[in-house]
Amino acid sequence: MFSTLVVTILIFNLAVNEGSFVNLINDDNDQLKPEYTINSTCRNSLECSGKLLCLDGNCQCVADLTWNGTNCITRKAAKQECSKTEDCQPSLSCFRQICQCPSSDFWNGSICTLRKTVNSTCYSYPECKESLECKEDICQCRENDYWDGSYCVIKKLPGMKCSAQFECRTELPCFDGTCNCPDIEFLKEHKCLPNLPSECQDIDIDTDGVYSVYPKGKTSSRRISVYCIIMGKQKWTVIQRRYDGSVDFYRSLSEYIKGFGRVDKEHWLGLDNIHRLSIDGTHELSVVLEDWEGQKSEANYSKFKVYSGNSYSLDISGYSGTAGDSLHYSNGYSFYTFDRDYGDCAKRNTGAFWFQSGECYRSNLNGKYNGTGQAGVYWNTFGPNHSLKSSIMMIRRR
Repeated sequence: MFSTLVVTILIFNLAVNEGSFVNLINDDNDQLKPEYTINSTCRNSLECSGKLLCLDGNCQCVADLTWNGTNCITRKAAKQECSKTEDCQPSLSCFRQICQCPSSDFWNGSICTLRKTVNSTCYSYPECKESLECKEDICQCRENDYWDGSYCVIKKLPGMKCSAQFECRTELPCFDGTCNCPDIEFLKEHKCLPNLPSECQDIDIDTDGVYSVYPKGKTSSRRISVYCIIMGKQKWTVIQRRYDGSVDFYRSLSEYIKGFGRVDKEHWLGLDNIHRLSIDGTHELSVVLEDWEGQKSEANYSKFKVYSGNSYSLDISGYSGTAGDSLHYSNGYSFYTFDRDYGDCAKRNTGAFWFQSGECYRSNLNGKYNGTGQAGVYWNTFGPNHSLKSSIMMIRRR
């Protein structure tokens, strides 16, 4: 009895000195033994309390258990409440008091696994990397996104820089490093809109007549009516037409800028409209003339342009035809009317045209109808001092 007491006292003193003593219990032989708590030094698991095991010389919980202060308990699974990371199963972290995987991983039911990248097989949304979604069992970007190598980013709008087709919105080609609109559409404020016909050549027609067009149609929605003439397979837009004298052409500059008359009859389309038409690509001009004897002739020019501003100067070259080149004298000159004249050409000729000072009598297709000499509808090389019965000026994009 005395010897047992001595051994017990020695063990008690040893435990106290090591700071790991919990209590003394009787074994099956009614002999007391020490029971150690978490992190206590041990020689075997029998010395450790509860579910603690002696691992590497210390009382520890096994990997799937955690110490709650009195015993080893099962670690929490994903989405369960926690107070610290040690409460969660391996690979999980306690974030906002919830056991969860890092943002780069997903919970596969037993462990955190690295999220899958684009085009990987998947069965649920969490399996895919951030910004990807699981569609048709494949990790992929949303419809309006594309994979940039790390994340899904929004596909680019028309007019934005690109390096490949997939970077652009659906059906937008990547051309010359830019997301472009299809041929049948035009770009406006990062939107592709249906292309509007800017002149007769853009319209699918097979008969002459009045049609709606949108001058400089790829950047404007301003609609005007024009008269279209089909000659062979070419469709021309009429900018001036005279044949019966029903419309007075002796008008002010503001009227010539705006245009006047009916497009299905005698008319002037307007300098502003003519300018907008002529700068939308390279245009050619055809002048069709007829005298009172029924003789017809043409003057064709491979380049025709009217500049903007108050002058509306003429840029013309490349003559061919049978009427003679009376218009080249007007090349580079402004458009003059009686209220904005140069050398009194408009007043003397009772008209309005691209007059060259000192050469007022080369051409005057807007002169007085049934007038005499140069004061009439006049084209010098078709017949000096010869006023014409009809004239048509029409243009088309080359």
